Amino acid sequence: MKDIIVFDIETKETFDDVGGYFPQKLTPSLVGIYSFNHDQLLSFTEDEFGQLWPYFDNAALLVGFNSDHFDIPILSKYYLPLANIQSLDLLTEFKNSAGHRIKLDSLAEATLNQRKTADGLEAIKMWQEGRLDDLRAYCLADVAITRDIYNFGRENRYVVATSFSGPKQVPINFERELVVEDARPLSLGI
Repeated sequence: MKDIIVFDIETKETFDDVGGYFPQKLTPSLVGIYSFNHDQLLSFTEDEFGQLWPYFDNAALLVGFNSDHFDIPILSKYYLPLANIQSLDLLTEFKNSAGHRIKLDSLAEATLNQRKTADGLEAIKMWQEGRLDDLRAYCLADVAITRDIYNFGRENRYVVATSFSGPKQVPINFERELVVEDARPLSLGI
């Protein structure tokens, strides 16, 4: 059965290091994934990407946060078939519903009562300092938060955002009819 993969990428550089907002110029330090089929969180450094690609080969859907504008452009230079896998960008879906962007940390706090353990700049510092175990823990925590927001939104058809007047339910539709090679829809029975 085809899989749903939730993923997140950490990078070795900042946008300032590559001359502006050019995700395709960034180098990944780590890719974290959650496989629904295997019910497992996994992470891969650049030299371990050969072990990552089979998960993507079996994916019917990639789920991420700002993934269409950050993670996918970065990984596309390493894995060309990525363009053929359907993606669901939770940030894009939120923006389409709420009319504005939101940080993953803010969405996680309002929806799940959880906070991120660090941020992207701290992740770059972890990489530069050789703190790979800390980097893996941070990245996989973000993957787990993204997975949990995805599951919450699928089950409840809304997520929660904090506004000036307090918490607000934002209607959301994370459902996708997935089509696999033989053109039969894939059930999302998770």
